[in-house]
Amino acid sequence: MNKKHLFLRGRTYGWLLAASVTLLGACTDAIEPETWHPGVSNTTLAAPEITAMSNADGTRTILSWPVVFGAGGFQMSLYDVTNASQPRTIVTDTIIDGSTCEFPREDDSNYKLIVKTLGNEKYNNKESEEIEVLFSSLVPKIHEAAIPAGTDLAAWLQENQSVIDAQTEEWAVELTCGETYQMNGSFYLGKVPFTLRSSDKNGVPPTIVMGTKGGFITESGVKIKNLNFDCTNMTDKKAAIVSYPSSPTIDKTKDFYLIDSNTPIVLQNCKVKGLKTNLFYDGGKEWAVHTQMIKDCIIEVDHQAMGNNGAEICNLAKGFCFDFKILNSTIYSQETSSKDAALIVYTGKRPNQILGGIYPTNLVQILNSTFVNFQYKKSICAYTRLGGQKMFTINVDKCIFLDCGNNRVARDLCGNGNGNETRQFGQNNYWYDGKKGDTGRAIGENLGVDPHFTQNADGIYVVGNAALKEAGLGDPRGLQ
Repeated sequence: MNKKHLFLRGRTYGWLLAASVTLLGACTDAIEPETWHPGVSNTTLAAPEITAMSNADGTRTILSWPVVFGAGGFQMSLYDVTNASQPRTIVTDTIIDGSTCEFPREDDSNYKLIVKTLGNEKYNNKESEEIEVLFSSLVPKIHEAAIPAGTDLAAWLQENQSVIDAQTEEWAVELTCGETYQMNGSFYLGKVPFTLRSSDKNGVPPTIVMGTKGGFITESGVKIKNLNFDCTNMTDKKAAIVSYPSSPTIDKTKDFYLIDSNTPIVLQNCKVKGLKTNLFYDGGKEWAVHTQMIKDCIIEVDHQAMGNNGAEICNLAKGFCFDFKILNSTIYSQETSSKDAALIVYTGKRPNQILGGIYPTNLVQILNSTFVNFQYKKSICAYTRLGGQKMFTINVDKCIFLDCGNNRVARDLCGNGNGNETRQFGQNNYWYDGKKGDTGRAIGENLGVDPHFTQNADGIYVVGNAALKEAGLGDPRGLQ
């Protein structure tokens, strides 16, 4: 069997995937009508030359191939081989009458397609041999050899500066599953999107021990996936896991430096220990970031260690984020403490006053997440000028808040507005100081019960209340 490797670039990476047999039928016609002769007969046909490309938004992959004249169709089998020792069958021996197919795209995955051209008895054409086509949706890494355990990543990146400077499309650094690394300083990643990931998304995550001023500085998109961060020693007030330069090298768009919607900032499936400073930080400059997302993460904040400062999750006091999401995550403090910190801090401007209004609306979305002891006696967020503004949407659903935000969580997430903002509050649970929490004028249902949490070794708060379990509230990992 012939083998072929495809690692193709579109606007985003990724190239393949199917979820069901029915999807394989979504193909354009390419087999000739009965009245038309293909001009090919009495031959052994060639296998199709597969081309694969991501669609515009990176959510689907399009497979295509030139018409094979005289063919009776194409037979395909598709496998997920991300875990090479345990491949997963997606479809087998599916017949396609066409020259293009479309599939859902999954990130950070490897796939194997086995395909052959079918014969056609009418023209005495025999089927081709099977060929094997390997696909990957992994962003290509800039190194072949594994980075040794214990490496200071800031120093390693500096040593590879020339390679990094040569990148023109999204690039990646891969850390070995289960190993521990250092980040003793900060490193400027530049203007090209960057991915930092584990060598095995299903394995034991690597751990990065952050130094006093450790962190990644960017003027473009960053995706950090399947890693652990120990931030115990990250104590500089301006330090952050991801920050934006205090001395930008790009020009302003109107009055802000822009990181647009094509290059999001994503922290996914990461565990953060002992955060004392910032998760995301604007560097004290007017950075307008279109999208920041925290997904499937566990974040422990340590308010006790930083005087009156405390830990900020999204600290854009001079900047702004138009689309901020927290999904399927847990954010907690071990102490019922409160400092001058917040979940979200934005500049005093509104979206229609930034970048000339090119992004006229603002969304804060918090879904299926758990918050414990975050800002016990202080406001949970600081963006009061968004309150009461029609361009501002706050969407909170299936979340649990225990002893958070001075019993004003819902009010303050609305920007303490007058109701003109778009409030999308679904079913949530607010519990404060041993009783049902206040929701102010927020629309939606407050179950208002004690969640009876038990925290497991991973930091997940396991829900003990039957009503919350039935309703499916909180970080999904706490419902299992």
